[in-house]
Amino acid sequence: MKIKKIKLNGTVLIPDQNAFMAAEGDAFYALAHDANENKYMIRWDVLPDWDSVDDGDACDWDNPAGAVLTEKGHIAAVDEDAINGLNSIAREGVQVLKPGELRDWLADMADNSSICKYFDNVTMLTKYVISYIDADADIINLLIGDGYGVDVNNCIPVVVDDANLDGVYSIKALGATPSRELFTDRIKADQLIANVPLYAVTVDGKQVYNAGEGFHWLDGEGLWKAMSEELTDLVPDGDDDRLADWQNLPDDDIETLLQSAKEEGFINDYDFDEAEK
Repeated sequence: MKIKKIKLNGTVLIPDQNAFMAAEGDAFYALAHDANENKYMIRWDVLPDWDSVDDGDACDWDNPAGAVLTEKGHIAAVDEDAINGLNSIAREGVQVLKPGELRDWLADMADNSSICKYFDNVTMLTKYVISYIDADADIINLLIGDGYGVDVNNCIPVVVDDANLDGVYSIKALGATPSRELFTDRIKADQLIANVPLYAVTVDGKQVYNAGEGFHWLDGEGLWKAMSEELTDLVPDGDDDRLADWQNLPDDDIETLLQSAKEEGFINDYDFDEAEK
């Protein structure tokens, strides 16, 4: 079932997939996002008199039962002059998108693709991503199941690269690919990429260092390594089970790592702010 924007408790939620029925048959669900890139799972309860024929009559689609926050958004601040500078030296077929631009870029590209024009918006985007996009799952993730749809990380700057100029794009986080492959002036590109914010991280009142600099938002792995080296009392000596728990913490980004470490009792508190340049 295709659902448009939903207003719930004063927040406008935009579904990222068509609503799909739960295995139990008592509800429909859809992943959605808000203007701040927070992600939610919306639930609609099935009406008691539904005849299981037309999904359009299955629920009161304008009044969902509720929504659960599944992921907190964090739109990175960027130096727009740095992004513009990178685009001025980008090789043919390469473009740098600021946070907040990726989803709109995908929608526009899908809308202009001849193979997608006969589909609804959600299915059109799914088909376009399958056909023309190569991206890590932490940037663009196809949603499984009957609902179709695409989960887009719209919170970070990314590089879209059509190296063969054939309409097939590789999409990676800015800085994840050697600049010499993307830009005509490698030294200038490295200087401009350095203007993408780094974050100073404090754990239990102690600053965690990264070669004297801060951490990129997506560098959860680097923060994990720094914490392992600098915070020596995280895991009791000889406690292999606790060590395994520490090693298996999710590190998709620095906030995910820090929050998981707190929930698992490895740390008591944390803070992060944009590092001074």
